[in-house]
Amino acid sequence: MLKIIDKLRKIDNYKKIIFMFFIGLLIYNLLIPKPVGDDTKMFLKAISGGEFKNRLFPYLAYRYNNWSSRVIIEMWITFAVQHFVLWKVLNSLVMTGLVYILNVYFNKKKSINILLITITSVIAMPNRFVFEPGWVADTGNYLWPITFALFAFFPFYQKLTKQKINPYSYVLSLFALIFASNQEQVGVCIFALMILIIGYLVVNGEKVLLLIPSWIINICLLLVTILSPGNKVRYKIELHRFPEYGQIGLLKKLEVGFSSSGSELFFNFNIIVCLLFVVMVLLARYKIKDRMLKMITYMPFVTSFIFYVFSMHRDSHGWTDNIVNNFFLQFTNLGTKLSLSNTITWAPDFLILILIISLIVGLLNLIDDKRMAMFAIVIAAMGFLSKFVMAFSPTVWASGIRVDMILYFSMLIVLLMLLREYETYNKKGLDLIVNFMVPVGVVVNIIYITAMPW
Repeated sequence: MLKIIDKLRKIDNYKKIIFMFFIGLLIYNLLIPKPVGDDTKMFLKAISGGEFKNRLFPYLAYRYNNWSSRVIIEMWITFAVQHFVLWKVLNSLVMTGLVYILNVYFNKKKSINILLITITSVIAMPNRFVFEPGWVADTGNYLWPITFALFAFFPFYQKLTKQKINPYSYVLSLFALIFASNQEQVGVCIFALMILIIGYLVVNGEKVLLLIPSWIINICLLLVTILSPGNKVRYKIELHRFPEYGQIGLLKKLEVGFSSSGSELFFNFNIIVCLLFVVMVLLARYKIKDRMLKMITYMPFVTSFIFYVFSMHRDSHGWTDNIVNNFFLQFTNLGTKLSLSNTITWAPDFLILILIISLIVGLLNLIDDKRMAMFAIVIAAMGFLSKFVMAFSPTVWASGIRVDMILYFSMLIVLLMLLREYETYNKKGLDLIVNFMVPVGVVVNIIYITAMPW
């Protein structure tokens, strides 16, 4: 017993925190009483009774032909809802793995502060992400594919950092890629990022033969999505959720994608995005000397802060409240009330465009390594586009907050990149951020938990 205690004492604090995070997640997941929503109504019910009782593969074939191309993901969900305790344990491991792999990529120095911010950001994400359709269904369709996508890129990371590719992690990355690529939004993001990384390596004279199988697997899974008759059937069925969708043209769909993505990023409060903009302001004080560039970098924070504050329900209202409320009235299910003949209606989209440019300018000036700055911009763009493409589906609103998960995780990655820069310039400042954010994140998560209809 003493030997075990002695070994535990020798474990560094970084590993202890990750282990404690896993234990906390496990306790949290074990407290979930039962599957809910689609977990029971769709998957558990289908496999436990009726036409597909104990007939998994006929059920998956039916789903592929009549509803969804996510056959690999739904195979797991159908299994997991029948073994809910196993899901609780594995979900705890996957979420811990998410924090771990993010810190492998963006916290090389194993900063405790950055690790704590990563953990707080993950647990402070709205629990509605994984509760709207069901615990197993939503983690299986969104959280797990994102996590597995990050693991799938580990060989690419090793290649970029000129490390020898480990054969065991390489094989595991392929399995992770198969699962991740079966989710449409994630699969498209993987495809785009693989092209960029492989192209970058080829231009720099690196051998990429070992990375090609990953790309081929991703393409094959995207073809499964494109060729799925179920996706076409689902598209027609889901039109009832958005009756006007069939009447809007391509340009209007593009505007819906642009305004809905911009609104989610800049005008709806989220602790990750809020902290990202705060860190941009703090870093700009140290790194940007030009007053105009500094003001441009401040714009996302200042604008978002105004909208956060004056969109709150308060007893007294002033002219600022009225402006903010009238601004939000411009956002409808059909995008903004944009009219080419009325320049005032251009304001919402124009403001979003300015804020996107400000974010890009800020990242270029705040990250010293310009290759990393470009990578941060690419990640932010992928997150934005993952929300943007939902405009080409009649479920753009019906899908709820869960389709924003990739957007928020892309912002978390950018945040971690900026925190790494900030720690170099002001470690004490990062200590203050952690001392403030960790308690806030815990409180936010407690509020989410108590508000849920367990």
